[in-house]
Amino acid sequence: MSSQASADEANALARRRAARPWWRTKRYAIPGALLVLFVLVGIVAPDRAAEESTELRAETTVVGAVAIGETARDGDFAFMVTDLDCGEATVGEGTAAQTAQGMFCRMRVAVDNRGAKAGSLLADNQFLIYGDGRRYPASSEAMLADRPNDLSSEIGPGNRVLVDMLFDVPAGRMPVAAELHDSALSGGVRVDLT
Repeated sequence: MSSQASADEANALARRRAARPWWRTKRYAIPGALLVLFVLVGIVAPDRAAEESTELRAETTVVGAVAIGETARDGDFAFMVTDLDCGEATVGEGTAAQTAQGMFCRMRVAVDNRGAKAGSLLADNQFLIYGDGRRYPASSEAMLADRPNDLSSEIGPGNRVLVDMLFDVPAGRMPVAAELHDSALSGGVRVDLT
């Protein structure tokens, strides 16, 4: 009799499952709910992204270029180039020393974090620009050899750091501008170096 009761329960369960509409089965309900969720997020997210990008563009837009000693803001960071010195052939000491392919340009920059969160200044996002339009990124290796703390320091909200950025550039020519970025995706600010 117990086997008969088990068989009856199994048959009843099978009938209930068969009577259930196709859209109420787990096979369709879970993916369907996820699809609805993704569609709703897709509708709402572009509006927020458009508002944020408009705010960022307003913050990062600089009318013309600023000069050495003037402050320009890109995202959460405010930059002020205080000095540019080119001509060094080697930086660092001992086995960590780095030799330039051309020459090193050392640009001293004061960076203020005006945001609400700590942020990192990445060397790869900073450039020197020459008259022909060529851009040269800061050399992470040279900065690490010269002043390791400048490369990896995180800047807390409301704090200011002085950073020596090193660029390996062609010898005998001077850059005309610097392009400084809060992040790889930011618009950047241009500093006139002439």
